[in-house]
Amino acid sequence: MRYDLFVSPWIGHHASRILLTAFAAQVAYTAADLLVGLPSRLAFGLELGWTTTVLHAGLALLLHARGPLCERCIAEMPLDGSARAERYRRNLTTVHWIRTHRWGWIGIAAATIGLLGLARHAGLISEQIEALLYAGPVMWVVLSLARHSQLQPWCPQCRGNGGGDYNDHPIAGPRPSLALSC
Repeated sequence: MRYDLFVSPWIGHHASRILLTAFAAQVAYTAADLLVGLPSRLAFGLELGWTTTVLHAGLALLLHARGPLCERCIAEMPLDGSARAERYRRNLTTVHWIRTHRWGWIGIAAATIGLLGLARHAGLISEQIEALLYAGPVMWVVLSLARHSQLQPWCPQCRGNGGGDYNDHPIAGPRPSLALSC
């Protein structure tokens, strides 16, 4: 699928950085709102800009991760990929867990959102604290997706499934045929 019809390939390539920056900005905005309070128009504008940025970059990240490696991705491949894959094993495992347990992570996300919403309505936490508690896991998943895209050829879970250079079943040599030779 050509994702460049929907979003720019540049945005797709840099989507993880854009998303991490957007979530860091959300944390800073929430902290500022919690400490000093922000005018409602400014708060609305920041929320609208943040939501638009996150939706666009999120779509770009998903489309970019599903497409073939771009030139920039190939150029940024690490020289010590297997060592980095071992170091970031948790990130790689997170991506595979999300891919194989789609309903599980959706259930965990729904339960977390529900519990944090109940805590906010019960007065145990403020809306700002609730937003800060959402940012951490979302940033972890975005970072995990970005690392997996970069380290996929060395990912232990992808090996043997077309994602790495390791093959459990080597190609057998040619078999002698029973054809008659002249």
